[in-house]
Amino acid sequence: MHHQSVFQVNFPTPGLIELLVERGDVVFTPGDCVALFNPAGVSRPYSISSGKDDPYLRFLIRDMQGEVTEWIAKLSEGDVVKFSPPFGWFRPGLNGDAQVR
Repeated sequence: MHHQSVFQVNFPTPGLIELLVERGDVVFTPGDCVALFNPAGVSRPYSISSGKDDPYLRFLIRDMQGEVTEWIAKLSEGDVVKFSPPFGWFRPGLNGDAQVR
């Protein structure tokens, strides 16, 4: 498990949350996601939307008014979030099609 500090929480449009967390030593492949855990231990998978060399992990999250998204919307800079190691099945193919790993 990873525990990283929140860098920013933004609301670019109604119903959309942008979460940026410190990157630390997290390595991922484009197409990966992580499971973010709220303090009650409830988790949901969210795709990583940052580039693989960006200094922060970025998540663009549709606010579904669920247990985890409501918690994410209330996060502030410096809060610590717990998340799984990156995982995923979809990878960009040579011809632009998604491949299953």
